[in-house]
Amino acid sequence: METQNSLLGKLLHNLISLETFLRAHLYETREEDGFVSHDKLNVGDRVPVNSYTDFKQLSELIEDYNNLQQIKEGKLDKELIIYIRDLLHHGRVLLSLESDNHIVVRFSKEKSGYVICEAKQLMDISWLKSAVNSIYKALTLVELSYPYTREKSTKPKN
Repeated sequence: METQNSLLGKLLHNLISLETFLRAHLYETREEDGFVSHDKLNVGDRVPVNSYTDFKQLSELIEDYNNLQQIKEGKLDKELIIYIRDLLHHGRVLLSLESDNHIVVRFSKEKSGYVICEAKQLMDISWLKSAVNSIYKALTLVELSYPYTREKSTKPKN
């Protein structure tokens, strides 16, 4: 049986993987140069700016990816992905006083001494499973459209 903690771990892993896959996809599609192996990279090294190294936000990466897709079914649901990611990265998670579930809330930026509660989500098993599946589907979509164009392809082997 999956627990809330294990599902939350899967969700975080899938979000991190999605951003990495999007960057790799854009790097390969654009046939950019300047990739440096993580094994050879040291803190303080200067490397060229490309899709893998730039400082774009996840929402921008999704837009770039979606702009390359020819059919609607190939596009990622940016609103859903960013909603889930923002809840986890910018939200406050507490155990509910009324159940054994966690609740996450996300607030706006301060304006005139106040913030607005912009999102509230019960993080029960059902919602976590749905969120994990949504991000996994996006990850799979990117993986399936990955353009293995380099001579030394990193394509997984069967």
